[in-house]
Amino acid sequence: MLLSSWQRIRAFIKKYESEKKPMFVKFRVHNILERAIEDGIELGMNRAHKHTDTPDHDLIKQKIEDAIMEQLWEVIDMTESIKVETMSDFLNPRREDVKDKDA
Repeated sequence: MLLSSWQRIRAFIKKYESEKKPMFVKFRVHNILERAIEDGIELGMNRAHKHTDTPDHDLIKQKIEDAIMEQLWEVIDMTESIKVETMSDFLNPRREDVKDKDA
């Protein structure tokens, strides 16, 4: 009998809950980011070629950058204190001044 992914996850959790062992989750961050970036590149290329067969280099670059950022926003929870609008902002974030709540 084939189990769906969710059924396997539930069975895994049930097994460890019954054994009273602490369960730790370790994310493969590199794999998550790699997939988001690859998906963003493909999506950006498709968007750049949506209305023309020969988009210029700057349009391709912008569409890919926008799509990568969208994909990264899906897997990364960024705080409000870091301003990120472009890929270069993501790679070199500028921290905004955080105002004191008592002021």
